[in-house]
Amino acid sequence: MIFGFGKYSYEVEEGWLAQSNNQEMGWIPAVACDSKDNVYVYSRNDHPLVVYNRQGNMLRVWGEGILEPKTAHGIFIDLNDNVYCTDASTHCVHKFNSEGKLVMTLGTPGLTGINDGDPFNLATDIDVASNGDIFVSDGYG
Repeated sequence: MIFGFGKYSYEVEEGWLAQSNNQEMGWIPAVACDSKDNVYVYSRNDHPLVVYNRQGNMLRVWGEGILEPKTAHGIFIDLNDNVYCTDASTHCVHKFNSEGKLVMTLGTPGLTGINDGDPFNLATDIDVASNGDIFVSDGYG
């Protein structure tokens, strides 16, 4: 089945994930691709970030202990393959390198901007401009 029109048409590829991948996904609020065509799936389960290669083989899993799996929200990958994830319930944006090492956290985990002055209240999505400016949507109220 093909969705869309012209250069913006997409086809579902059934069975894309390799059969050896036994990783349960849960809800998937965000997906992004890096410069090597690896697919980063940000999901709401115990392993929040799962990285697949173009053929659907799982490369690595990370984010445990940093990203709150129940409130995974937005993901963005910059030109240097740094991975930015918004985490609604912790009110943070986390920046990781492509191997999953935490590089930066914006906000203070667990402190909302409504009462404590930190920048976010349920951060939901992120984009990074080519000059490095960071834009965050701050979600539910």
